[in-house]
Amino acid sequence: MSPLFLLPLLVLDVAVARVSDEKFFNSKPNRPASPQRQWAILVAGSKTYTNYRHQADICHAYQLLRDRGMRDERIVVMMYDDIANNTENPTPGVIINHPEGPNVYQGVAKDYTGDLVTPENFLKILQGEEVDGGSGKVIASDRYDHIFIFFSGHGGPGLLDFPNGGALKASRFLNTIMKMHREKRYQRMVIYVEACHSGSLFDRLLPNNLNVYATTAAKPYQNSFSCYYDSYRNVPLGDEYSVKWMEHAEENDLIATSLRTQFAHVQRETEESHVMEYGDISIARLQVSRFLGRVKPKPLLRRKLPCASTSNADVAIAILRNKADNARQPSAKKYLEEKLKKTMDNRAFLRGKVAEIVELIAREKENITKLPLSSRKRTKNMDCYEDAEPNVYQGVAKDYTGDLVTPDNFLHILQGVRVKGGSGKVIASGRNDYIFIFFSGHGGPFFLDLPNGGALTRTQLINKI
Repeated sequence: MSPLFLLPLLVLDVAVARVSDEKFFNSKPNRPASPQRQWAILVAGSKTYTNYRHQADICHAYQLLRDRGMRDERIVVMMYDDIANNTENPTPGVIINHPEGPNVYQGVAKDYTGDLVTPENFLKILQGEEVDGGSGKVIASDRYDHIFIFFSGHGGPGLLDFPNGGALKASRFLNTIMKMHREKRYQRMVIYVEACHSGSLFDRLLPNNLNVYATTAAKPYQNSFSCYYDSYRNVPLGDEYSVKWMEHAEENDLIATSLRTQFAHVQRETEESHVMEYGDISIARLQVSRFLGRVKPKPLLRRKLPCASTSNADVAIAILRNKADNARQPSAKKYLEEKLKKTMDNRAFLRGKVAEIVELIAREKENITKLPLSSRKRTKNMDCYEDAEPNVYQGVAKDYTGDLVTPDNFLHILQGVRVKGGSGKVIASGRNDYIFIFFSGHGGPFFLDLPNGGALTRTQLINKI
């Protein structure tokens, strides 16, 4: 075949390739999502100051989406909102997600906070259903819309923890997505999950025919890791996977960057856990801008700093150790060291009990005993696992929560004196009544720790009794 004949074929081949690519990105009715057709729901799945990083991740994500042109009414934020003005925060009203970063809390939408941050409300809002309380914003999407979901918090095999209302189980989450797909509530959906065991939400569970692409911070039986420990604030500022994808988004033109490129970068840069992808992998060919906003701001370049990662399962230990190392008062240092030792002893106790249970079940068969203690296996029947797992949280009365859990409030309630806030229930006992008190938590010589208001001393308790 002559070179003159090959040239038209080559031109034709290039033209066909270009048309095919344009057809993939611009086909109808799957037309591109304009800024008015992009939705996002951002969820911080924890509370308390120790978990600072999760709300920092979510606030950072909100600012990123707004900077790229996504309208506020299309972004739903769910977070407990107990970090920025927490008494432990040395910079009131300020949350940062990078050691040299800005205040990501300023101007953030607080659509659903406190007790409204539940799995039930999350699923309702995702499906466009209104809930009692909050801003009223929901994901009112249709068949042409793109939805972005970002969750940052704690997780376990087949579940994501929420600060209230128990855990969101994988089966319920996926059933909701399948229902939305049947009802044509979206064109494509992208899900980013920052949590330990996050891969277990989708591994061999998320089909590739729902137009859903998901990436996770870790494999099904692997912890995710925190990032940027701040000794001044005594907490990690973010999570490794989360800060990697957001910093990449801030440093690049998202119109010229595919989800595949971003995933490869985050997978490469996340050193302590294995970043995974699931679902319809072909969606990764799309531009990141299809889900995070089309406006092209000036790239934000920050000095690259080491993550100094800590397993999210060990963050509480790291915080206690850092506080003890930096304590100036001998009494405070001694207290923190005792608290750290007690925490470590509790962990060792639990590990020992688990080993005892395994040995009892295995009836001293060495080859059977070692396996469950040294390896992790994928849960094959998730429905059976979820049914067997007791939900001890379900139905529990929450009379006094958050900042109301103090020594003073405990003593007042014990004496039948009502306190400001909470359910109003008190111990209205008489001379012929019996009272049972059960406390579970940390303690030291002659005192018990409560989450707020300091410690309950032996003298205080005995004097009131």
